[in-house]
Amino acid sequence: MLPFFLKLFTSGKPPPGDEELLRLYRQTGQLEHLGELYQRHSEMVYLVCLKYLKDEEESKDATM
Repeated sequence: MLPFFLKLFTSGKPPPGDEELLRLYRQTGQLEHLGELYQRHSEMVYLVCLKYLKDEEESKDATM
């Protein structure tokens, strides 16, 4: 996700949704589509891991 101030200056079409990125990956096999999904959701995955594991390093490992 772009910082707020960068969003003000970007133009063009909005980025593809999660479902579209997954479809693109299935169609092309290009890992950058999965990488975009990972970037979008990695913080939430990390926070869920941290909630249950209660350890920052273990949570980072589990997120990866």
